[in-house]
Amino acid sequence: MRAISSLFALALTLGGSGCFVATTEPAPASRSEYTGTLLVDWTIDGVRDADECDQGDAVWLRLSVYTTSGAHVGDFSDACDQFGTTIELDPDDYYAEAVLEDADGHERTTAVTIDDFSILGRDSLSVPIDFPASSFY
Repeated sequence: MRAISSLFALALTLGGSGCFVATTEPAPASRSEYTGTLLVDWTIDGVRDADECDQGDAVWLRLSVYTTSGAHVGDFSDACDQFGTTIELDPDDYYAEAVLEDADGHERTTAVTIDDFSILGRDSLSVPIDFPASSFY
């Protein structure tokens, strides 16, 4: 019993010495902490009017995003009559093309190009575009 008491006393002495380990590494960041936001607002022939979508048989906006090195990042869609969409992108340099499509995914307009832009991360970039009447097929 005396040996157990001595071991217990030794464990308390060593364990109770105030020695502890702390780490200063931050917790892993979530993806959203480093992404930026691209906001694309569109008009048809200079106006935001759902009747213009109907008249042009346009149901969707499809936004195709590429890095400036040519890698396809993705296609993003939103309803034509929303006249705006928001997507999150990692920090990089990009360009994009937007078209209006019918319900079956057939292009109703020529592509509108969004020239080179940069997402730095934790930022927001707003880009207005217009589909003139002449862009419709």
